[in-house]
Parts: sequence; structure tokens; C-alpha cells
Amino acid sequence: MKKLSLLIVLLSALYGLNAQKRLTTAKMTNGIYSIFNVGLGKYMEVNEAWTAPFDDEKIMTFSSSSNNPDSYFFIDKKTKYFTIQPMNCKCTIGPSGKHHLIPIVVTHTTNNLTACDLLFEPVPGKKETYYIKVPKRNTYLIGCKNTLNTNHNLIETNTYVDESSRKIPDNTRQQWKLVKLSDHYAYVNPNQKFMIKSATSDHYWDLKGDSDNSTNKNGTTLWLSREMLHTNDKRYKLKRDQGNWVYIQVQNGGRNINVDKGNLNRKGQPLELWDRKSDLTGQRFAIIPTSPTTCVIVTYTGLALQDIDRKIKQTTLNFTPRQHWKLIYADGPNKGKTYSFKKD
Repeated sequence: MKKLSLLIVLLSALYGLNAQKRLTTAKMTNGIYSIFNVGLGKYMEVNEAWTAPFDDEKIMTFSSSSNNPDSYFFIDKKTKYFTIQPMNCKCTIGPSGKHHLIPIVVTHTTNNLTACDLLFEPVPGKKETYYIKVPKRNTYLIGCKNTLNTNHNLIETNTYVDESSRKIPDNTRQQWKLVKLSDHYAYVNPNQKFMIKSATSDHYWDLKGDSDNSTNKNGTTLWLSREMLHTNDKRYKLKRDQGNWVYIQVQNGGRNINVDKGNLNRKGQPLELWDRKSDLTGQRFAIIPTSPTTCVIVTYTGLALQDIDRKIKQTTLNFTPRQHWKLIYADGPNKGKTYSFKKD
């Protein structure tokens, strides 16, 4: 009888420890994620179609597809909490007023929010899912049944998770799957040739000039072109440099894409072709995936490469559509296909 009682005590203690463990902070690393709501079967996204009444801020809703920058977020881990930053705008996610979840521009406070309002805590749930807690409000994110229209469900906060009894109800609309796309930076096969295409048009990176011979020289600027002549001017290798950086080598002559050293911080500075230099700061770039098939490319000083009047120039990183690029296989068995940061 004593053995049975002892077994019951041990099992009770073990159950208590397991229950405690289920509601502790989840292990999570920085990276780019899609955030999937189990109950609705949809992905969190920034809904550009709805702005009012939240001071022109965009409302967080859902999409049936994760294959676009609106549905990808950079999760930045801070101690046991994290922030959620959309990949298509320079902002972070936070609650508006009492309920709705919206992107908040981080350069100023909005709706009386403080930095603590923008912090979330991942709480392990069932079958590799999470509950996402707003610690300051002691509430949890939930995908709403009510919709703005047939396609857009709102995301709100509530207290359905009962922490006092340590029981988590089977409300699947409070359960989220965090699907990691990549770390903050990505690399590709350094021996693979790519064409670099605008994600918003059918224009490709190209060297300004009339022939391969005239473009193969230091100082040649880059622009965007639809023409498929002089294809070596449009083929590049993205080779791994030190740390998170890559350098971009054009296949016409083997020179590198360069930002003039004296203009590394100058917005609007165009890219040019140049020999490999001993000081590589102007030839270092980082690739940040914004969806499985798109990315932004940033310079050593943190500026983004953008399509500005059909020229490729560096400017403030804000994830606008013209800062998104696609890598297109230029040779090999996948020639003509778009590179996938998730599968390739």
C-alpha cells in the first residue's frame, strides 16, 4: 500500500513537472518564419487592404498562402521574449488598443504603447505548436472567427489559456506553428551562375553598354534591362566572403559588383563593376530572404539595393517592393527556374 502511495506521489510530481514544462519559454533562435494558425489553416500576414481606424496602420490578418513577403516575419529573440518584425516594412508587431494585432512603426510610440507591449513569449503547446503570449497584458494571440470579409480574419488577444489551473484548452485558433525559412542571412552555391531579377517586373541586372567588350571594364554601372543580349553581363556568382557576407562576381570578365569606397553611406549611389580590392567593404553584400523565392540584398553599411529609375542604387532598407529580388538559375538542369531559399 505504501509502495502504491509512493508511486502515486511520484506520478503526481512528474505530471506537475511536465505541466510546468509545457508553459515555460520555448527554445527559439533568430530567423525568418511564416506563422501558421492551426485552427484557421492560414498564415499570419500584413493586410495592406485595411488601414483605418488604427491611424493608417495596417491590420494583421491571414492568408491562405505563405509564398509572399507579406507572410514572412523576422523573429528577434530578446532574453526569453521576442519581437515579430514583418519582412515587407520597417516595423514590429504589437496590439492596438485592447484587442487587434497590428504592425507598429518602431521609430515612435503609437496608441500609448511602450517597448514592453511589443514583446511576445512562445509557450509550447501540443504537437510542435506554440501559444504566443503578450506578457505585459497576460493575454494570448488568437485567430478570430469573425472576418472583415470572406478572406481576412483578424488576430486578437484574449485570456483563453488558463494559467491558474495549468490547463490549456483545445482551442486550435490559439495554436500557432512557427515554420522557419532561414536564418537572417542566406548563402547559395558559389559555383552556380544566377541572373538577378526584379521581383516586381521582368527586368534583370545588367551592365550598361552596347557589347560584352564595352561593358567589361572598371566603372561600368549596373542597370535593369529586359533584353537578353550579352547574357554574360547578366550572369553572376554569389561567392561566400568572411562572416555573413558574399561578393557578387559578374561572368563577363570576372570583376565584382562594387560600391565606391567614398560613397558607402551615400543614398542613391549606383552600383558599378570593379576589380577585386584589398579593402572589400564596398564589395560585401548580405542576402536576406523575404519569402521562399524573394530576397533583399544589403550593403556593408546596411543600405538596400533598390530599383530606382531602372538603375540599381543603394538606399534605406525598408523592404519596399522594389527592394525585392529573385535569383534565376542561369545554367545547369534548373536553368530558367527561380531559386528557392527553402528547398534549394
